[in-house]
Amino acid sequence: MGFLPSNSISVFPSARRMNKQVSARLISEASLANIVNKLIETDGFVITPEPEDSETGFIAQDPFEFNIHGYYFRADHANDITALADTGSTKIYANIFLDTTTDINYTELKAADSSINELDESSYFKGVEFSNDDPLPTADYSLLLFSKEQLSGGNSGWIVPIESRLKFVYTFALGVDGGEIT
Repeated sequence: MGFLPSNSISVFPSARRMNKQVSARLISEASLANIVNKLIETDGFVITPEPEDSETGFIAQDPFEFNIHGYYFRADHANDITALADTGSTKIYANIFLDTTTDINYTELKAADSSINELDESSYFKGVEFSNDDPLPTADYSLLLFSKEQLSGGNSGWIVPIESRLKFVYTFALGVDGGEIT
């Protein structure tokens, strides 16, 4: 499958898209990713699975947001992702790779644009890689985004599987100071 054009996807934390105050930025990004990871039961989830049409599947023109291991991604349109699928594919996975920076020992998203200019239409964001039917075995974390299902209208269409939708931890309370409340 491959990558989305840089001007069609947003990511937070920004993952090396700017090199100013790298150590301060990484500490903040690691803290934010850790908070998200403590609040959810899964390593990834789709934030905007709706609206879905029972006859046609996911509405392709809508923005599509998902989170993998504390990193937020937003594609301008759901069909930007589904258009990458090979003919005959029944699933689409998003895969991320993590990198530990040696100078300050923080883990961050391994990401880069293939061009210096993020607005360049020939530039592709390499922070998330999409694959057909199976997660990439070399990925640190993967998330099933879409599966092709038979719909009530008789056609097949892309839907967000229930297991990929947002789930919160209900057995853990995060205290104000980050510790457990006693």
